[in-house]
Amino acid sequence: RMRHLVCIMLDKEHLVFFDKMAQTAKIALAEVEGQEYTQAIVLLTSKGNEYCSVIENALSAEMTEEMRLIGELDSSVSHILCMWHSGAIDLPSYRFRKMLSESNPDNRNADIFVLTNNGYSQRKLSASMKN
Repeated sequence: RMRHLVCIMLDKEHLVFFDKMAQTAKIALAEVEGQEYTQAIVLLTSKGNEYCSVIENALSAEMTEEMRLIGELDSSVSHILCMWHSGAIDLPSYRFRKMLSESNPDNRNADIFVLTNNGYSQRKLSASMKN
């Protein structure tokens, strides 16, 4: 019941994507011994395929996992969810968003799930980038 109150800003289509992607992130994070900066990034492509990677240290200068994840994509990204090991939903790092944008310009149209003052919502990747 609480989930519906928290996710009220998401329309039904986005709520379905959010629930599925959040569940994928939770499962992936449960498989690792999480640290303070461990996060799961889940990407849904325009072909409907889901890709997930756990970043053990999101503050690391190495972007190996992020580059691997982007390299596996079968098409442009339609939705992005980033979950910290604590379960909090947040933007992926600026570097990751930039790499995703540069790998395919269509990715700039992807919806990122974010936490706002009114609950969960979605924002375009392009809106999260510097001009």
